[in-house]
Amino acid sequence: MLRITCPGCQSKLNAKEKLIGQTRKCPKCGGDVLIQAPAAPAAEAENAAEDAPVVPVEPPQETEGLARVVPVANPPNELAPPNKYLICDRQRIIAVWEADGAGWQLKTPSGLISAKRNTEQIPQQGTFRLIELRITRGAESMYVSGIVCHELAPRWALPVIARGDNLILDKIVGPSGISRDQKLMVRRYLQDTFMPEVWRKREELVEFLSNEDIHTQGIV
Repeated sequence: MLRITCPGCQSKLNAKEKLIGQTRKCPKCGGDVLIQAPAAPAAEAENAAEDAPVVPVEPPQETEGLARVVPVANPPNELAPPNKYLICDRQRIIAVWEADGAGWQLKTPSGLISAKRNTEQIPQQGTFRLIELRITRGAESMYVSGIVCHELAPRWALPVIARGDNLILDKIVGPSGISRDQKLMVRRYLQDTFMPEVWRKREELVEFLSNEDIHTQGIV
């Protein structure tokens, strides 16, 4: 058994030697962990592993019920009005792009502030998701017609929002499910941003934001 450290959250993990050279998701922060051979002698590594609790870095077993993400859409080529875009981690919405000419803005307790002018407040690493809120606009009305979630690189992804609107799209690494907490964040954002007849018009979307499905990328 190998003793390794997650580069994202610094958690101490165990991995079998057969996984050397492979990349696995950290079970704590979701970041990528490259399994490498230890520099210390095997006996020393084993003694260290006995001194602290560990979390195994293993591929999900089918019996655990952890399904792969069900994709519903490809990543966007550009941030397109009137759609809105959110960047969030596990606990909060970090930044928003609202198609109003302000670019990416950081969401703070006191309100929205420019990401370009407040780069010191942009997280450098973590578990991040880019959430598309697709807006359909008609002649006299508009409504939220879809939601799609994308996984972002765990390190050095977010600082690019200070340099350009579309650069974050290059940091997408694949589709992602949406956790219950993230669905709640999105619901609150929609409630604060739109009238009920705008965000609640499509019943399938309202149901998706209320259900327990964390493996589907979204609704389109």
